[in-house]
Amino acid sequence: CDLEWSNGLNFEKLGFTKIETSFPTEFVINLNTWERIHTSRFNGLNMHNKNKYRIISNLGSIKFIKYFNEK
Repeated sequence: CDLEWSNGLNFEKLGFTKIETSFPTEFVINLNTWERIHTSRFNGLNMHNKNKYRIISNLGSIKFIKYFNEK
């Protein structure tokens, strides 16, 4: 469940069980190509390329699981 779109309550109402919550993740966006690069793979912003890239962050997510045929 993407925390930018939902708090996950509807998944719980449908019988899903919350497994874990991930922290927000930072990405670098290339403003020319819209390529998303994880910050761990990016060499960093500097004065020469700051108009070409932007750092963004998502809000994290919740991992749910649904068990079927439980007794």
